[in-house]
Amino acid sequence: MKITKLYCTNFRTLKGFHELPLTDEKINLFVGETNGIGKSSWFFLVYYLLANYTSGKTIEDYVNWDSTEMSGGIDFEFKNLEFKVEMTYKNKKADKTLWIGTEQFDGVTACNKKLKEYFDPNLFIGATGLFQNARNFTAIKDSERMSNLMKVFSIDYTPEVKLLEKEEKDIQEKELSPKEKELIALKAKTFTVNQISELPFSEDVYNINKLLVEGYIKENSKLESTIQNNNKVVSDRISTNVAIKTKKDLIAYQTNSKNSIEKEIIQYKNFVSNTSTLDELKLKLDTIKFERIKAFDESDLNTKIQTLADNNAKKRTLEKTIQDCKSGKCPTCGEDFNSSKHELYETEILGINTTNETLTTEINSLKEEKKTYEEIVKQNESKKRDKELLESKIKNESSRLEEEIKTNSDKVVSKEKELESKIEIITQAETDLLQLEEKLKSLVEENIDSIKTLLENNKKEKAELESKNKTYDDTITRNKVVEENNIRLEKEKEENDILIKATEKVIDELIEKKDQINKMRLFLKKEFPSYVIDSMIEQIQDNMNEFISKVYYKDLDVEIKGSDDSIEVLYGTGARKVDTINASGAEESLLALAYCYALNKLQNYSILFMDEVDSSLKDEAAIKLAEMIDVIKEEYDFIGIVSHVKSVQDFYGTNGANIIEVDK
Repeated sequence: MKITKLYCTNFRTLKGFHELPLTDEKINLFVGETNGIGKSSWFFLVYYLLANYTSGKTIEDYVNWDSTEMSGGIDFEFKNLEFKVEMTYKNKKADKTLWIGTEQFDGVTACNKKLKEYFDPNLFIGATGLFQNARNFTAIKDSERMSNLMKVFSIDYTPEVKLLEKEEKDIQEKELSPKEKELIALKAKTFTVNQISELPFSEDVYNINKLLVEGYIKENSKLESTIQNNNKVVSDRISTNVAIKTKKDLIAYQTNSKNSIEKEIIQYKNFVSNTSTLDELKLKLDTIKFERIKAFDESDLNTKIQTLADNNAKKRTLEKTIQDCKSGKCPTCGEDFNSSKHELYETEILGINTTNETLTTEINSLKEEKKTYEEIVKQNESKKRDKELLESKIKNESSRLEEEIKTNSDKVVSKEKELESKIEIITQAETDLLQLEEKLKSLVEENIDSIKTLLENNKKEKAELESKNKTYDDTITRNKVVEENNIRLEKEKEENDILIKATEKVIDELIEKKDQINKMRLFLKKEFPSYVIDSMIEQIQDNMNEFISKVYYKDLDVEIKGSDDSIEVLYGTGARKVDTINASGAEESLLALAYCYALNKLQNYSILFMDEVDSSLKDEAAIKLAEMIDVIKEEYDFIGIVSHVKSVQDFYGTNGANIIEVDK
């Protein structure tokens, strides 16, 4: 993790704006005259930005005492990606922005969630930070090491266990229980077949009845024909009387209509058009007269205006030339100023002025002439529009009168044709009336009561026979439906049996799935954390021994043993080993640094902060610790160190460390 920029404003003891002066050196030694001036604040700034670390304090505690707001930022490279983090705290509200390459995240929650994918807070802080008098994994009791390591590696599967419990419950309630109810319902279904009904009589009787019905149909058809003929006579008499009345009403109506049409024809023939409006419009048209005027020459005016503008431009050039000449050499010829040339220029200006006065007079005269021309044109245009409007009105009124005369004439022709039609209708209706009256005399009714009685008896016998045969047909149809229904029930029973087997299979699969989830839940709850711890212990042990062999004059053969509830960390040479909690001050620092190195290597953070780790060591031990750091510096991108031991400061200065002076 290579830091390229680190800066802040009013963060902890760093008052105002500060930016960390970085070089290509791996080791960065923070020095200052006294404690409390901000050396450690740079370390806390990195943890605050990347791991939301506030060391058991509130965000307000990280604001400088002389301010109410703060800000900070870091640019760095990690795992071939470019990162940028910026934070602010203003008006009691924290905000954060993260860039990973070109991807941007906004808001404290979103940024911290994304950063946790790369810098899990507990592991990152444990792997990169050693602080004064802080006791890490190697210097605590066996019983504390298990919970310490679980915290570092976030080994808490309670959320996953709860999810599995919920999934197991959902399978029971949402899938298994409904399927079990479905199975009970399927098994409770019944499929009862119906019996075939017995026929009311034999098929021979059925066929005889059909023949008798056919005989009644033929006889009744003849009787109904006789009755129908008589009914037709009765109906004809009634319809003829109605037709006679209708014809009489038609003759009366058409006669009245004919008289009305004759009156209208007389009215249309006496019609005379009113031409007063047309005459009035023609008189108004005769009063409109146009004023004749010669066309205005626009080009002459524009030529004079352009000539005046050109003369003014030439005049300004001559006046400037005179001014330039008065200041020294002539800008045109380059010779020294000559009063005779000056007079020539002024004479030319006087000529231009005279010409311009004449042009101005002519331009003003032409403008007045143009104005008069435009007013007359405007008046003529207005008169033209008035004339066109009157001509349009005269044309429309003439057309209207012509149309009125034509319409009146057409109405006369139309009404005369209508009158002829009415006369024809009346004549034809009178002829039809005579024929209807003759027809009425020829229609004579018969007495058919006995025929109607016989027909009724035949219909009754026929209905009884049809009813018997219908009972026979209904029984046949019903038996056919029963047979089809019984076949359908048999098929449904087979399908239901298949569904029962399929449902039982699904239930068995759900029970098996539920059991598997239950086993997984128990495994995550009890066995998996221990498995992960065992795996981490082995890697940490190997990495610690690797570090010690690189930097120390002898191997300490660190051995880590894990049980169900505690972890032993032993070291020594030969057969006898002791717990690291009993290590000397120098060995404790070595083991703590080895543990930090081991965690760091797991994620390749390549960054390390050491804050006064050597404060309790003698000069000789402090120098040895500094020498160890110098040995491993190439494995890191950035090592930040705070030390008040003078010999250590001299050692780092001699070996090319980046010395960072910190003050308020």
